[in-house]
Amino acid sequence: MISADLLILFSDIDGLFTKNPKVYSDAKKIDVVEKIDDTILEMVGSVTSNVGTGGMQTKIDAAVISTMSGCNMIICNSNRIKDLLKIASGDDIGTLFKASKKSISSREHWLIFKANSSGTIVIDDGCCSALNDKKVSILPKGVIDVKGEFLSGAIIDIRNKNNELIAKGVTNYSNTDILRIMGQETKNIDDVLGHHGKKEIIHANDLVVVKENYYGRFTK
Repeated sequence: MISADLLILFSDIDGLFTKNPKVYSDAKKIDVVEKIDDTILEMVGSVTSNVGTGGMQTKIDAAVISTMSGCNMIICNSNRIKDLLKIASGDDIGTLFKASKKSISSREHWLIFKANSSGTIVIDDGCCSALNDKKVSILPKGVIDVKGEFLSGAIIDIRNKNNELIAKGVTNYSNTDILRIMGQETKNIDDVLGHHGKKEIIHANDLVVVKENYYGRFTK
């Protein structure tokens, strides 16, 4: 919200380790994390902390939110608080999680991390493939099912036939109207509804693609 350049989390450990340093003597500290991937997630699976509200997993969650928003994050020991200026100046203290080179917009951040979903639309394989290539609008032709009750302007999930989350977005139609127009060509929308309607169920500008499975943790 404040467009910060750096988030520093002071903890009871010196940073992110390959193993729990309190249990394994051969644990090694990781100085820099370029990207939070499955390897990083596996490392923190058993790493817990006696301080705070969720151990290392909670800190990694914070790192995902921070780095996706274009903000670097550092985890270091709370006994280094006196070295705050050195940390901010780039001294090798703790573990640095580098900000994503292409940060998400504030609207995308809101859709992923803050907005509650009111329902779901299920899209076909062709629409899924298009979304994997680039962010595109969701047209009625690509929708094969609707779940939940919601009105126009609601936040909804976009899932594939295997119920995997593909994207989230702001719908232009209620669930009842989507049920009427799904599978239809855009040119038929007005005739089906009996009034003029938008050609997109969700416009590309009102949609965020959830490309990393881990980000699905934050969807509500």
